[in-house]
Amino acid sequence: MRRVLVTGASGFIGRALLPVLAGRGFEVHGIARAAQPTMAGVTWHAVDLLTEAGRAHALSASRPTHLVHLAWEARPGPLSRGSSQPSLGRGEH
Repeated sequence: MRRVLVTGASGFIGRALLPVLAGRGFEVHGIARAAQPTMAGVTWHAVDLLTEAGRAHALSASRPTHLVHLAWEARPGPLSRGSSQPSLGRGEH
């Protein structure tokens, strides 16, 4: 059986991808920080991927043959405060 682990599965792209993968015969495992509503063909795992224990649990619970990594961490920055210039990381704007 082909098993796919999708990180960021509760996000905009991840949520759209899950039924496509299930429809193509994958056993789909979705990762999200919090519990998610039931979705046909998807096994959800509430996991914090920022911790070693969370990553280990995600891998051991799903035993994936494939991985789609869509998770990311957003932090407030210049763009969230209305600036049109992103920070270059050295205090320059």
